[in-house]
Amino acid sequence: MRSTFASFVSMAILLVPTVARAQPAPTAIASDNGDGIDTHLFRPALDSRGLVSINGVDVLGAGEISLGLTIDYGRGLLRVPDVGQASTSLVRDSFTGTLQLNYGIAGRAVVGVSAPAVLMSGTPQPGVAGWGPQAVDAQSIGHVALHAKVKLTRATSALGVAAAVQVGVPVSDAPRNGGADPSLWYWPTLIFEKRFGKDDQLRVAANVGYRGHAPSTTALPLRDGLVRDGSRVTYGAGASLRVLDPLDVVAETYGTYLLSDSGAAVKPSNEALAGIKLFVEKSSYLVIGAGPRYTNGFEAADLRAVVGFIFEPPLSDADGDGVPDGEDACPNTPGIHSRESDRNGCPLDSDDDGIPDSEDACPFLAGPRTNDRRTNGCPPRIEPPPPVLDRDHDGVPDAEDACPDHPGPRHPDPERNGCPDVLVGPGGLTVFDKILFKTASAEILPESNPILDKVAKAINEHPELLLLEVAGHADERGGEKYNLTLTQARVDSVMIALVARSVDKSRLRSKGYGYYCPRVERHDEEAWAKNRRVEFVIVKKTDGPTGAPLGCANATARGVSPDPVP
Repeated sequence: MRSTFASFVSMAILLVPTVARAQPAPTAIASDNGDGIDTHLFRPALDSRGLVSINGVDVLGAGEISLGLTIDYGRGLLRVPDVGQASTSLVRDSFTGTLQLNYGIAGRAVVGVSAPAVLMSGTPQPGVAGWGPQAVDAQSIGHVALHAKVKLTRATSALGVAAAVQVGVPVSDAPRNGGADPSLWYWPTLIFEKRFGKDDQLRVAANVGYRGHAPSTTALPLRDGLVRDGSRVTYGAGASLRVLDPLDVVAETYGTYLLSDSGAAVKPSNEALAGIKLFVEKSSYLVIGAGPRYTNGFEAADLRAVVGFIFEPPLSDADGDGVPDGEDACPNTPGIHSRESDRNGCPLDSDDDGIPDSEDACPFLAGPRTNDRRTNGCPPRIEPPPPVLDRDHDGVPDAEDACPDHPGPRHPDPERNGCPDVLVGPGGLTVFDKILFKTASAEILPESNPILDKVAKAINEHPELLLLEVAGHADERGGEKYNLTLTQARVDSVMIALVARSVDKSRLRSKGYGYYCPRVERHDEEAWAKNRRVEFVIVKKTDGPTGAPLGCANATARGVSPDPVP
């Protein structure tokens, strides 16, 4: 994949200086006919999360980048009456290679820069007013533009909305050859997207915006009416369907409506495009598409063809501890997440002596490294170190023990260090290891059998627990009905597994809450993993109902209420 993208970039690097040097002289639009006009209807999506030309709502993750090179070809632009000339189009062939660079900010926004290299050619048109007698032969950088996009709502279960703005300035004589807007231009856009299917196989998106610039007096008499340059309303819609794991089929339409006193037929420029996106990584893909115009607008090409490659480098994690190397203070040693940047991704070292607690004989007293495990990390001293409080005598000091009154093994996760695998609390059973299921299925994976054995043992050792609710929860991805059905099926499977392990069926009941009750209100892989869970809530003991909360207000508001307490 990287070699493919490198080839694209190499071609672009070789092309851009050549284009920049080859300025046409004189320009095709006569010097007394204004500052020029732009004929590029097709503009690629701002970043790797769009379709082809239609922008999507999602943005890059924090610190992620994407690079893109999209080449589009337009055949037959600015069509004039046929008076026997070689071509009835002022611009016979138009190639544009757009380079893009994007950077993600906080998982909510993206900023970037783009620059199109323009190659346009035609035949002499001496009979067209305002057009020079020579043929257009433009080779230049059309403009340089900055852009930004902010995600307002995510496109999962509801309608996603984002806002974008692009600002550009011409950097050559491209406007006087029909290749760029004639002055600084601005383009605010609203983006809408909805997704369908349990894995978001179908995406439908729509964009609407306004591209404005300073007035230009350029006017050309075309076959379908006079066109006078001006600002435009922009719009488009498209759909993308995942037909294979690495392949999307895309169809879209896009257009502009010219806001000037031009002929009615040349104001709306509309094209349709169909194609494929072949993914080689999560968000890196090759795109190929083509389509015709279906209105006579001056920007619409008789034929449009597009090929491009978007590359989004994956974040590396050399030690596999879940902390990306760019954030990992110990990139080659597995560690834990920390809010302190100089400790993030490093093993726990409570006394900051450079010796991980797992090797430190005095984890709370800084000392030098020694070859004796009894003194390693301890300060030199004559008297023995003071005793460490350990109420449950499990070898984990109370200061580190997340369950100081319940013996359990040492664990690198501070939230379960010193805790048993299953802890019976006042309101429910805390199960530290997740019960795992086959993807998109209620089938429990074999590796979860040991934890089910421990859950059944804990229930049977506490006869005072008269009724427990096995509650199932999903992450936010996928449809509502699908997640409700799946979570209910999964907790039913857990009940069956517990009954098979001698738990009295009358002591259990199950309820699937879909994705209505998230544990973590974020929208990333870490949050999704925590929100996919099975919980064991103690509903009733021998001394009566526990009053432990069941479900959540959001689920109740959606019509998914917990069963009454008997």
